[in-house]
Amino acid sequence: MGIAAKLPHADASAAMHAAAEIFAFVPMLFVQLAKASSAAHAADRLYHMSEAELAARGLSRETLGKHICDTYFAD
Repeated sequence: MGIAAKLPHADASAAMHAAAEIFAFVPMLFVQLAKASSAAHAADRLYHMSEAELAARGLSRETLGKHICDTYFAD
């Protein structure tokens, strides 16, 4: 017998809703971790470039943070 069967209907419904929210959150967490990892790798690559290499891409040291945030976290 599952937990939901042991609880009154209102409590079971709330428990099921809470569980659904948790299970919906987990995949979103992994997506955000993947974005953060990609952003960190991009930042590392960009911060190791020379001023000339950055300029060729239309970037400067001052705009790197905004560029990375706009690229990886725009949504």
